[in-house]
Amino acid sequence: MARKCAWIIAVMFAAFLGGMCSEWMQSRGARAADESVAAKAKAAPAAQTLTVGKLVLVDADGKERAVLSADGEKTQLSIYDDKGQKRVIVGQFPVQDDIPYWGIMALDPAGKRRYASGVQADGSGAGLGIYSPRKRSATAWASCPTATAARL
Repeated sequence: MARKCAWIIAVMFAAFLGGMCSEWMQSRGARAADESVAAKAKAAPAAQTLTVGKLVLVDADGKERAVLSADGEKTQLSIYDDKGQKRVIVGQFPVQDDIPYWGIMALDPAGKRRYASGVQADGSGAGLGIYSPRKRSATAWASCPTATAARL
């Protein structure tokens, strides 16, 4: 009986030792593979150009958080809040009487313009506006070839 018990203990020790050796060898192989991938990534030159018509950045939940797009003459970077509402536009957008401006616009949670500043697309004028929640200009400053105006 003592001999049988010693035999069982020896088999269990050998299995334990074999498992440890196997784990050690696998971890060395995985570490070597990780180091090899890292070395290849460092050696590979980084791409210098990315060409796309639209670039969409999403958060961990897959919601759009920013969109960079070029559509004809209109190029924009739109930034969205966590509820999916567009809050900031950088690029070309209409400000007044559908006159295209290049600049930046901030929107409130309802999507109404609250701040805009920019230069007319043809370069003839520039302006800055701070808007009330009703989308009326509360404060504005504008300059064009024929006049400069401020409204408070």
